[in-house]
Amino acid sequence: MKIRYLILMAGTALISGNAFAEIASGTWDNGSEGSGTWTISDDGTLTVSGTGKINNYTTKGVNYASSAPWGSYIYTRSGSNSPKVKNVIIDEGITDIGRYAFSSPLPAPYYGCSNCFGTIENISLPSTLKTIGQESFLYASNLSSVTIPQGVTSIGGSAFKGAKNLNSITIPEGVTKIGGSTFSGAENLNSITIPEGVTEIGIEAFSGCTNLKVINLPSTLEYVSEKVFQGTSVEAVIIPEGATNWHFNAFSKSNVKVIYCSEADKATCEQNIARCGREWLCDLGALESLKTYTKTPDGTYITSDGKKFSSLENMSAGYEMQGVELLTDDSNNEVNFYFM
Repeated sequence: MKIRYLILMAGTALISGNAFAEIASGTWDNGSEGSGTWTISDDGTLTVSGTGKINNYTTKGVNYASSAPWGSYIYTRSGSNSPKVKNVIIDEGITDIGRYAFSSPLPAPYYGCSNCFGTIENISLPSTLKTIGQESFLYASNLSSVTIPQGVTSIGGSAFKGAKNLNSITIPEGVTKIGGSTFSGAENLNSITIPEGVTEIGIEAFSGCTNLKVINLPSTLEYVSEKVFQGTSVEAVIIPEGATNWHFNAFSKSNVKVIYCSEADKATCEQNIARCGREWLCDLGALESLKTYTKTPDGTYITSDGKKFSSLENMSAGYEMQGVELLTDDSNNEVNFYFM
């Protein structure tokens, strides 16, 4: 039986010499695109090593579990005592994570996987990583945080969909596209910052993120798809000047109450909102008003409701220039802002 040793640094304490037995292992082969090995130890750690791209897998069986060779170890049913993966380490040399590579079964009632849930709690991604594929960590319901390394340029659709305990996500500069439903259903996520360079956000990317109140997005954003804010707690949207290519259904079925557009783009914003009103599947029931802002020669911003801000970032946070005061709406209720 193979033994490996795990050395962990926790604060200033060094913990070493803990021996963990290997309970499963094998190889993965993606032909000319990549290959390597995988091992699972009895402390619940899955280590995937090799070079290139981890395969695109499928789902299989009545539970729709990942067909990856480690697929049966990354989810469980309530009451099961079989060993399961809690930690995933993807070693240096891996450049791409394929579809369904670490996905968990879809929960009931979708396909009848009663009491199933993903067991992955932590993931470590390598600096060599370039892309995270579609549904790669789908329904990893115990995952709490993710740091995406520098060098990643694309996060595929539904990559972290259903990761309901995810409360922290760090996205690096260099990512240009966030796919549809990427973080959909991440119920514990309350804020997220999207870095400069991102140009597109796909359909329902943050839908169902019920505790999400603040999203900071870059000036490079060119397109926002449908229902991006559906079911979130974001109440106000600030659209930067020139960013007029947003789908008329972008804010449908959301809690957005106020949309701020630049004065120069007011007509386009009005057209999109009016079109939503004509489409039977588009619902802006929470929207109360469209307001505008103007950038002054000294670089500050003045809104149509008389507020003044030193930057769009401060406008998104609700901090006026007259002291540090949280912006409130007409009823003196705190407003949660979204910077776009």
